[in-house]
Amino acid sequence: MAKSKQEMDWRLRVFVEAGVDLELLERRVPGAIDRVNHHAATIPQDEAANLLEEAGKLARTPHLSLRLAQLSDFRDMGVFGFMVLSATNVMQMFQLAVHYHPLLYRRSSYIFTIDEAGAVFEFKPEFAGRISYRQDCEWTLASYVHLVRRVTASNWQPGKVTFTHSAPEDLPALREVFGNAILFDQPGNSFSLEPSLLETPIGKQDARLSSLLREEAEQMLAAIKKTDALADHVRLTILKNLGRGDASSNTIARELGMSRSKLKRNLNTTSHSFRALRDGVIYDVASQPLAETSSSITSIALML
Repeated sequence: MAKSKQEMDWRLRVFVEAGVDLELLERRVPGAIDRVNHHAATIPQDEAANLLEEAGKLARTPHLSLRLAQLSDFRDMGVFGFMVLSATNVMQMFQLAVHYHPLLYRRSSYIFTIDEAGAVFEFKPEFAGRISYRQDCEWTLASYVHLVRRVTASNWQPGKVTFTHSAPEDLPALREVFGNAILFDQPGNSFSLEPSLLETPIGKQDARLSSLLREEAEQMLAAIKKTDALADHVRLTILKNLGRGDASSNTIARELGMSRSKLKRNLNTTSHSFRALRDGVIYDVASQPLAETSSSITSIALML
């Protein structure tokens, strides 16, 4: 907590600017501040969503997400932000955001589709459990609405906006950002862009610097794919062994052809831990019957 604003991850800096007391937030979600500062890109989606919901309570505003979006500056987002802002037009800007999104956060994804009617930008969080994702989804979509406004120097609003969460009581603030065509309780979180906007040119970047950073960004993406592949293999092996009653780290390491200590070291380099991966698999396995069947908690616990 002794860190200055300059030493903080950009996410924490906008929390502070939006009126969130980080000391109180740390009490509500112990350890979360440190994880954001050092491992923001790999924090589980449910933990990130819960942190945002708790921050919203501390900020005493139903629309913390919109304030965070207004304060978010892509220039502070490292290589990811630079690559997004290196685009020549709005269409390429969204394409680059989709491509380089894992540099920013690995537990969600973006989708950008184009047809004759225009384009749709969609945010797909890795939903888990029954935690509210409202703040997360609104912050993400509103950030890109503000980004379009900044690069086009306009008061642009999307043509249609969808959210998976239900409509809040206070809609005027959302309409000010997203316009009036907002639909709630929808299958996805997205907004549409008109065809005429896609070719709108945006500011130019230093070509040589862009080339150098593109090489670095691609290397970073390759490293992420490699490390995430190990975590995926571990998850699948844990899932397979749960039914056999032996999903210990020794068993999983042996099946993956390595020692327990080597598995631990390799996972540490990817900001994962075996226990967190196993707990995540068990949580996912338990969540579906809890949500979709009448099975008792006791019977599900015994199954696991």
